[in-house]
Amino acid sequence: LNDIRITHSEPYQNQVFGWSLGTGWLATRECTRKAFVEKCGFGPKDMYIINFEPASPIPFGSTPPFGQRVQWRCYDVTKGPWDAQIHGDMPYPELEKKSNCAADLVLKESDHKQGKSFRGTFLCFDGYW
Repeated sequence: LNDIRITHSEPYQNQVFGWSLGTGWLATRECTRKAFVEKCGFGPKDMYIINFEPASPIPFGSTPPFGQRVQWRCYDVTKGPWDAQIHGDMPYPELEKKSNCAADLVLKESDHKQGKSFRGTFLCFDGYW
């Protein structure tokens, strides 16, 4: 575990960019991912990014972003969310049944997928999503 470092995006966003919306928006942009690779020289398997989508308070529907689901993705910084190593979503009631200890949170194979980790894009012109 000495090779693993986990950090929240807000502290570095404030220091690198000089500001933050408090939402993780800067850290999840495609241009930020590309900058990590270009400026830091990360290669495959050097760094992974984990994103959690804002959860919807809307109780109807069954697919994200609706239906009160938690949606996540983990991807290699050199590949991006279009080729996520793991991604998935889970309804709140099902997540509530899991342990409140992150080390005890074990996902079944059916809880996650690989590949493209989102359905649409927003402001997707060379670097925004």
